[in-house]
Amino acid sequence: MTCTPGTAPAPPPGEPHRCGTLADHLRDCLGRKSVRLGCEDGVCGSCTVLLDGRTARACTVLAAQAEGLPVRTAEDPGDPLMRHLREVLWAEHAFQCGFCAAGFLMEIHALLTEHPDPTEEQVRHRLAGNLCRCTGYESIVRATLTAARTRTPAPPGGAPAPSVPAATTDPAIGTSALRAEDRTVLDGRARFIADLDRPGILHARFVRSTRPHARITGLDIEAARTAPGTVAVLTAADLRGSLNPITIACPLEGYTAPDFTPLAGDRVRFEGDPVALVVATGQAAAEHAASLVVVGYDDLPPVLDARAGADGAHQPLFPDLDGNVLYTEHRVHGDVTGAFARAARVVRHRLSQERVQNAPLEPRGGLASYDPGSGRLTYDVASQSPTSHRQYLSDVLGLDLDLVRVRVPANMGGSFGIKGGVFREDIAVCWASRHLGRPVRWIEDRREHLIAAGQARGEEIDVEAALGADGELLALRADLVVDQGAYPVPPVASAVFVAIVGCLIPNAYRVPAYEFTGRLTLTNRTPYVAYRGPWEMATFAAERTMDLIARAVGEEPADYRLRHLAPVDGPDPRMITGARLTDVPALGSTLRQARHEAAVAEFRTRQAAARTQGRLLGLGVATLLEPAPGPWSLHEAMGAHMGPEPVRVLFGPDGRAQIRTGQIPHGQGHVTTLGQIAATTLGLPLDAVDVVHGDTDLVPYSLAGTGASRRGRRGPGRVRDPY
Repeated sequence: MTCTPGTAPAPPPGEPHRCGTLADHLRDCLGRKSVRLGCEDGVCGSCTVLLDGRTARACTVLAAQAEGLPVRTAEDPGDPLMRHLREVLWAEHAFQCGFCAAGFLMEIHALLTEHPDPTEEQVRHRLAGNLCRCTGYESIVRATLTAARTRTPAPPGGAPAPSVPAATTDPAIGTSALRAEDRTVLDGRARFIADLDRPGILHARFVRSTRPHARITGLDIEAARTAPGTVAVLTAADLRGSLNPITIACPLEGYTAPDFTPLAGDRVRFEGDPVALVVATGQAAAEHAASLVVVGYDDLPPVLDARAGADGAHQPLFPDLDGNVLYTEHRVHGDVTGAFARAARVVRHRLSQERVQNAPLEPRGGLASYDPGSGRLTYDVASQSPTSHRQYLSDVLGLDLDLVRVRVPANMGGSFGIKGGVFREDIAVCWASRHLGRPVRWIEDRREHLIAAGQARGEEIDVEAALGADGELLALRADLVVDQGAYPVPPVASAVFVAIVGCLIPNAYRVPAYEFTGRLTLTNRTPYVAYRGPWEMATFAAERTMDLIARAVGEEPADYRLRHLAPVDGPDPRMITGARLTDVPALGSTLRQARHEAAVAEFRTRQAAARTQGRLLGLGVATLLEPAPGPWSLHEAMGAHMGPEPVRVLFGPDGRAQIRTGQIPHGQGHVTTLGQIAATTLGLPLDAVDVVHGDTDLVPYSLAGTGASRRGRRGPGRVRDPY
């Protein structure tokens, strides 16, 4: 096959196409990595290209269908409109992680070609088929309308006049510097985990359980082993004896975690549990061989409900555990029993949160490269915490820490918490590379991600509030159950989130007495992972309780909250759980402002009138104490510390400054913001500062990596005051 840049492929005469889809051909044959695969079903739009002048989803177009047609991708230098769009999308900060950027660029180009002056409704309708998990779309819509408004037709034979500002060179904190990260995602130079390559690379595919809970009665891998392109089919038996068990350390007293392995051996514990790993010379070959593996199962009763798992009626899911409760937290502050005994009224309710999926556009993936000569393992992975990956790979594979290097690509397509984990698949892929002596790459597809990557939430809480005769809050009692799923996910034990919820339920309120019981329970469901404030149940529980109390006593919800705010005028004001409230400035000021701007009394009049007309209007009120990533008093109250956040600053002979941080950007703009802080502090131009991240050979150790707004709070401080 001859691959001609800029055109779709034409196979040799009489031969079928060897590339399956147009996306495969563009990525693997032409190296056009801006064509990104986020779903492979034509849903997300990340693979959008211009095919014969019209947009097409390259993942659903067969290479043979596009034979001989011109194809344009983000790598093309572009016509004047394409160049203009790149500048405007950059200037308007349209994107964050940028995984979707090239697809949007193609779609917007087609839109403005067909409709040079579109309405906002037309823009929203046209872009509705392209998914973005970071921005909320408003910045993209705004940038599209700006591009249409500022577009300058090119003069005959010349380039268009500049119509957008150039990048600012003023580094001062507070200025709107154009993000250094955005250039590469708009011109095709960005590199995500699936874009990395190595000579002699092999491709991995996991065989996964189709049962939630079952004994493995047989594993027939012969057909897969003899399939074209197969290099190895690995099972738990192959790994046995060459790995240490995976386990999780936790500073919280009473936490007990099972030992487990990368591949399921005698039992599967959730639908999606990895049973075998197929390694082949190509991705299609690996997927085909994996489909030939036959697994025999003897079904076992599944534990599908966290409360059922906690009641002791089910057999332990792991033989080394006495039950399915991994952690129980019980704390009592004040005379809870006495408060409920003298209560004039008790308000009770149950609040449940079903599970959700993080669903970053870029699924998980990694590229393991083991050097048999040096005994050194290099693992490139989409991770929020490469130092955690390094530590676990060292521990489980039995390698000295100095022999493990973990790197995160320059670009990562979102995470929302899920890429903070060190997964069993990571360890299996690295073991395969060491076993075979060749690079092995694993890239998860969307179906695999939804089934097996992890799920968040899955929490249920019962809350009781004891009230005095005048409606005064006397005590709170809460009972929380969290669904751990089938396996814990390192490095952070989910028990930490149970402890945070227990600390935060009293919120900013004056609670004279408080009792909390929290349990973390194994079930036969996808493992629990963090997701955007995994302690949010604390706020849901507290605020729903305050609403129900206000309704019960006939008081305006905002007024009841303000009447019960904790006092902060003492020498050491704290929540009843111990977290210091001096870290919360002007407690209640935002609630008072919100109440004023909502004009509550006027709204209630309108609300009553609307109900007579059959219309329902509502007014929601909530307060929030956000703990991320501190303060230290909260860590002390819950009994677990997340460690400091170090930064290194190096100076070169040319006067350039290099900021080395353990923080990992995946859309937040670390390179630009940390660069601004360093430039302002050091009195340097912004372009004289380099921010280095994601390479454990270079950056300082960070226990938690990026998560819980850690970079926003601690990273900048360490740039200004490094050590």
